[in-house]
Amino acid sequence: MGRRRRTEVHKTICWDCENAVEPEICPWCGSGSPVPGWVATPTFLKSNLVAKHKESYFVTYCPLFKRDATSGGRRYWKEGDPL
Repeated sequence: MGRRRRTEVHKTICWDCENAVEPEICPWCGSGSPVPGWVATPTFLKSNLVAKHKESYFVTYCPLFKRDATSGGRRYWKEGDPL
């Protein structure tokens, strides 16, 4: 039996952004509208609760990004990582 190779998970920077809970600042969390000037790749979120996947974005740069102090300074992606 072969070993399973563990794949690295890249997480959107939104998960570490202080503005992600401020709908009056971030149009993405407020109304689901893309943020002007962000660098993002369209993707789908998988769900075990519903049959279809939800459209989303993998964000690597956002002009509104403000690192959340409670995130511990984690960095989920590096420049040059494949998207």
